[in-house]
Amino acid sequence: MNVIKYADEAMLDTSPTVKIFECTAKKDITLPSNAFLQSTIADGRIFIIEIMDGAWKDFASNITIQ
Repeated sequence: MNVIKYADEAMLDTSPTVKIFECTAKKDITLPSNAFLQSTIADGRIFIIEIMDGAWKDFASNITIQ
């Protein structure tokens, strides 16, 4: 899933500010840098949040996945 501010919606596919990926893993995931966050929900699915624009770090840190 790509995220961008509404005013820039034309660039959603080419320049998102945040990307969210869903995955499952049998082992712990090691994130490559501070530009990534991880959220795991009760059913075991893991969501990796990639911060493409540093100005969106606070936004990305406050994403809640249920």
